[in-house]
Amino acid sequence: MRSRASGSGLRSATAALSVPLMTLTLLSVTFQSVAAQQKKASSAATSPAAPAAKASDDFSTVETRVLRFLEEHQRELATILRPLKESNITEYRRAIGDLDRVSQRLAETRQRDLARYEWELKRWQTQSRIDLLAARWQMTGSEELKDQLREALDERYTINQKLQRLERDRLSE
Repeated sequence: MRSRASGSGLRSATAALSVPLMTLTLLSVTFQSVAAQQKKASSAATSPAAPAAKASDDFSTVETRVLRFLEEHQRELATILRPLKESNITEYRRAIGDLDRVSQRLAETRQRDLARYEWELKRWQTQSRIDLLAARWQMTGSEELKDQLREALDERYTINQKLQRLERDRLSE
């Protein structure tokens, strides 16, 4: 367990504000990774894709769509995202864009293959939970968070195995 040096109130306030930003940065990298995996999987599919978000969608429309998606599928991430809007609008807009791409890819997967969609959604939820737990664990060194992180990693492994089996079955048809 890490020991914390005592510091001024300003230092602890700054650290508290940097946790959501660091978490969102970690999640952004994860979203890009998951998005790349989903893009690879979707390019292998032969059925037509769902229409992507229109370039003409204004930011408030995209933001509303993303927040609705998060409220339904990852509320914890939604609660972290909201304060970012006030503290760093540039990062907030980037995170909203990344999350919109993820939600659109998941919607496309849902139209093509409902079973795969359910597992892809579970994988994204698990990965974002892993990133949140990892960021919190890095800040606190808590054994409880470490155990939760191990469980989430095991869950991700199981989900990835299931997705590989689905893909293998699809290719053997």
